[in-house]
Formats: sequence, C-alpha cells, structure tokens
Amino acid sequence: MSKYSLFRLPAYLYSLPTQLIGSKIYSFKEVDSTNQVAMTLAEEGAPEGAVVVADRQLRGRGQRDRVWYSPPGVGIYLSVILKPSSFLENIHQLSLLAAIAAAECIESATGLKTGVKWPNDVILNNGKVSGILVEAHWEAEIKHLILGIGVNVNHTKDMFLAQGVPEATSIAIESGQEYCREKLLMDLLLKLEEWRQIYQKEGFEPLWVRLQELDCTPGGWVEVVSLGDRFEGEALGIDKDASLLVRTGEIIRRVNQGRIRLNYGHLHRTNPAHSN
Repeated sequence: MSKYSLFRLPAYLYSLPTQLIGSKIYSFKEVDSTNQVAMTLAEEGAPEGAVVVADRQLRGRGQRDRVWYSPPGVGIYLSVILKPSSFLENIHQLSLLAAIAAAECIESATGLKTGVKWPNDVILNNGKVSGILVEAHWEAEIKHLILGIGVNVNHTKDMFLAQGVPEATSIAIESGQEYCREKLLMDLLLKLEEWRQIYQKEGFEPLWVRLQELDCTPGGWVEVVSLGDRFEGEALGIDKDASLLVRTGEIIRRVNQGRIRLNYGHLHRTNPAHSN
C-alpha cells in the first residue's frame, strides 16, 4: 500500500472498544477504491475486522459498478474485511446489517428519521444518503468478504447536481448543518460491531425485526430488475430471509437479488422516513 499516502485520524479511532470491527484501521488520503485496497490487504494477511478508510476515492463504486461520488473532506468512505463463515447463507443479510448500522448512526447524530431501501441503500427524506457494496474474493470458495460503506456527510446540493446525481442527498443538506466525519465514523464502526454481535448470537431474526421499523419499501410501487427479468409491482417489504416481497397482481414474488426503483409518489406515508 506504499502507493497511497497515509491520512491520520484522531487517536480514539485507533483504540475502539470493539472485539472485531476496527481491530486495525488503515487510513489514506486518496485511493482508487477502499474495497479494492481492502481486498488487497486481505490477500496480504490483514486481520478480519480491519477497516480501510479514505478521505477521497478516485473510483469509488456502488452496485453494478456505478460510480460512488467520493470528493475529499465531506464523506465517509470505508471498507471492512470479513470472513464468510457467518454470512454464507445470504450475503444480502450482511448488506442489510450494514444499512441498519448506518441508518441508526445517522438517526442518532441528527435526530432525523432514516429508511432502509432493499437491498443496500439508506434513505433520508427520499434521498439516498448511504450505500453498501459487498464483494467476495473466491478461491474455489469464498475466502474474504469486503463490506464497503459510503455515507454522504457534508456534501452540498450543488455537488450532486454537478455530478448528475440529483437523487442523492447528505446529512448536511437534510439537517442544515455540518457534522464531524470522524465522530460519525466512530459511531458507525461501533454500530457495526453491535449488530455483528447480535447477528452472531441470534441470527438474522433481530435484524429483521429492526428492519420492520426502518424498511421504506412497503406500500411503494417498485420496478424490479432481477436475473434478466424486469417487472413492476407493490413492495410488501423485506422478508425473514432478507429477500424483498413484491405483489404483482395476485402473485407475490420473492426477489433475492437485483435492484429496484422505488416510486415514492405511491408510498403510503406511514413511515417517518418518507416525510420531508
């Protein structure tokens, strides 16, 4: 990793009271992608729970290789190295665990209600404020999982408009004030550890219960693209296996992978995360 310049974080981030997440933190001024760096470090023997943080990503990625806008000084861009043993049954569960942690971190800091949009987005006032990307390294079987998380903290609306992503938002835009990224980063890592421990002890059930409060899809009209199939229907919410249930006519379809476009105009406005 000598090709990248180091970026010094506050001392409290290097001594988190966690068992796994943040066991080691690698921080850089600028990288191509924190997921890419984390994958390389994992292959070189970095420990499970190690975190890669960057002030800026040149080629930050979201789902399906979409660009994750990652300018310096305003966002949180991190990746966590994990082993697959606890998440082989359904990697979507890992994405949703991270989404819960990010949503709770944002709510705790701002007092604003957030929502989780299946499979990997955190929504704030109908705008995307955080995204999750899980990638696996295979050698006959999965060897490492890399959990990438991006959080829009102090971005301005003009930044997103200039990049052609008007659907994105940030904590600063929605709250009207800037926040300390380092403090939010610490809170996010602590939340990840908290939910990881719950998952290890009790499985996905308690996460699913929490998602019933955060899920912003029920009652919304969604366009689904999954395994080459495209269809529309009413989202019924996230099921206990981390899939999304969608009603099309008289049929309820289970979506295990793919992406959705959610029409907020059709939402039943019962979840506070839908309110402006």
